[in-house]
Parts: sequence; C-alpha cells; structure tokens
Amino acid sequence: MPAGASSRLAMREMPSSAELAPIDVDGRCILAPPCEVGGLLGLHARLVAALSLAAVVRGVMDDLRVDLSSVWHTHARLLSRPRDQMIVQTDVRFGKVTGKGDRYLFQEGVRVDVVLFDLDDTLYDQVMPFEMAFSDVIGPVDGLGVSELFHAYKHHSEELFRASADGTLAIERMRILRIQRTCTDFGIFISSKTAEAFQQAYTWNQYHAITLTPTIRTLLMWCADNVRIGIVTNGPDAHQRAKAHALGLDEWFSPERVFVSGALGMAKPGAAIFHHAAAALGATAGDCVYVGDSPTNDVAGACSAGMPVMWFDRRGNPLVAGARPTWTVSREEEILPLLQAIRQGE
Repeated sequence: MPAGASSRLAMREMPSSAELAPIDVDGRCILAPPCEVGGLLGLHARLVAALSLAAVVRGVMDDLRVDLSSVWHTHARLLSRPRDQMIVQTDVRFGKVTGKGDRYLFQEGVRVDVVLFDLDDTLYDQVMPFEMAFSDVIGPVDGLGVSELFHAYKHHSEELFRASADGTLAIERMRILRIQRTCTDFGIFISSKTAEAFQQAYTWNQYHAITLTPTIRTLLMWCADNVRIGIVTNGPDAHQRAKAHALGLDEWFSPERVFVSGALGMAKPGAAIFHHAAAALGATAGDCVYVGDSPTNDVAGACSAGMPVMWFDRRGNPLVAGARPTWTVSREEEILPLLQAIRQGE
C-alpha cells in the first residue's frame, strides 16, 4: 500500500437503545448512530481532500494513471461488543479495486432482488435446544461454557456432515460422533447410547422448543413485502422442513422456496446449491443477498458462488479461508436496517 493510505479505528460508547442510521459513503452503505454520521462523513471528506491534494502535488496521480473517482474506497463495519460499545472500522485504501477478494469487500451496485437465508442459528438461536438437551442427558453445562461447547459441536457437525453428504458416513452415525467428539474436547466421555439419547432430546427440542424472535418476524415481514425470499439449508429434507414448520416459517416461505441439501443432492459450501436457489427464484447469484452464520458453509459457500453475503456473526467465530463477507453484522437488530439501506441504494 503506498504511503498515502491510512486506516482509522474509532470506538464510541453507544446506548443499547440507540438507533442505527444507514449512510452512504462513496456508494457503499455503512451503519452508524445518528450522532456519529456527521463526524464520520466529515472525517472521510477531510481524508480524501488532504490525501488527494498531496497525491496531486507529488505527481502520484499522473505516474500511476489512476482515475481520481476510483482511488478512494471506504469500507466500514459495525461490530457489536459487550457493554454496548460500538466499533466502526474505516479503511481508506489507495488504488483501484482489483482481484476477487477486494470485489467482495468493496462490492458496488449490489442489487437486492432476492434474499436467501440460512436456517440453523440464523433464523433462530440454535444454542437453546442444544443446551437443554445437553443438560438433560449429559449433565449441567456450568463451568464448561455453553458457548464453547456449542462452538465445538458446530465444528464437528459441519466437518462430519461433509462425509454424510457424500454418502461415506450414515447420518445416524454422524449424529453420534459429533456429540461424542464435542464431549471428548472437554474431557467428557459418553457412550453411543448416551449420544443417541442426546440426539433424541435435541431433535425433540428443535421441533417443540424453538421460536422466532419478534426481530426476525419483523425482518421476514419486510422481506416478504419487498423482495423474493428463500431458505438454503443443509440436512435431511424432512428434518429441516419440520424445524421450519415448528418456527412458523410457512407464513413466508412456500415449500418450493425452501432448498434443502438432502432433497437436492447438493450441499453448502458448494456453489451449486446457491446457484440452484437463485435460478429457482428467477435471479442470478449477483442479484441475491445471502444471510448466514457459518463462516464455512454460508460465507465461503456464498462467496464461491459469487453471491453477496451478509455474515451474521452471532457467535464471534473466526473466518476461514475463502470467507470474505460483503457485510458483517453481529445482532439480529442489524440485519433489517442494512438490507433496507442496500435496497434503497440501488
């Protein structure tokens, strides 16, 4: 990066009830509290003016033959942190946007004709049924940390699912192994019989003890009125549809708009299932926004399909190779304002 480039990290205390205002910076939408909008835009303007003048004086613009309109690219992320702190990170980068990675970081002109959602741990909180089953069958999670337990469980589940999807591991065996390996990570050893009992309790909870939050209901109502929507999810067809029904998602998603890997013979993170869902809804991958929580299945998967992706980083998980989210949110409340801002910016 040439010497004219700079980056700035600003942290402000923000009341939990503060509204987030979508603002436009060089054609890209970012979120900020209303009190921060003027300052952020002013900072951006001053940086552009000062650095542009320095570049002209030094003759850098002529030497590099770069069009001024494409020199400055601002990327802002809103991340939720404990104690209601807001972190806005602004990167001012010099030079044209090139390469696959930068295209996802600084995507311009994104259309929002279709919004596709992941199901598990995106449209509902998957920790609750997991914690209930673990406590009832294996033992209390006190001292273990339910977040750490669930993170390990998701890791083993996604890792073993790939073998299940290609037919080398039966789904029943996969379900036993994923909880056994999770427990082993924490020094707990359980029998196959106990693992089966856990799966039965977990499945029951997923059919009877999961709900949509009011925030997600409001999100889906807006989406149903403004864009075409669908669900892209991994798992056995009947199992995933039963969870969707338990959540009341039939109100917004007709059966043909729920795309389940077990029925289609294609699974995330492969690009095929994303292309299939987009085509079924009369769109291309570039006309969709995908919303999901998994760095591997959702973010890297959507990126491989060339689909803009909003990473719902509910658990604070690290990204993986190939996962370059177009936008990042960490709370349910951030999803709708960002979709609305993207939609309005078309």
